[in-house]
Amino acid sequence: MVKTNFGNAISRLLWGGVCLSRVESGLLQRMVDELPGKLRAVVEAQFETYNLVQREADGRALNFYRRRWGRADVSNVPLLAMRGMDAPLIRVSFTIDENGPEHHAVLTAVNRRAFCLTFDADMRALCGSPDFSVMHVTRSWRSNFEPG
Repeated sequence: MVKTNFGNAISRLLWGGVCLSRVESGLLQRMVDELPGKLRAVVEAQFETYNLVQREADGRALNFYRRRWGRADVSNVPLLAMRGMDAPLIRVSFTIDENGPEHHAVLTAVNRRAFCLTFDADMRALCGSPDFSVMHVTRSWRSNFEPG
């Protein structure tokens, strides 16, 4: 199970953090569940250490951090065995309702850790939606990661 509540009200106020919507947290959980065992274990451990999530100004991305003593700190965070500096871990196509448009989300690893969840549209407008349906999953770790 991936942690989807990061920090508290005070830390979010100080550092501009946000709470994930039901759709965002559900998509994040589904994406991590689709990873192979060893990658999933590392990504789940990384998310367990994160205590801040920030939404980019255009509403199309969420960035995850671990903060200690007021600054980003990645010490003692398990790292992914990956080639290159950044690579997508997994992509999904989804709809918010049966008749709605198809949307896309990508979970990307940067510097050996799951860092960014990007969307093809501003998700703030869809935050009140109760549910989503995943249409397609693209597993993109094969050429970038060692699933071991």
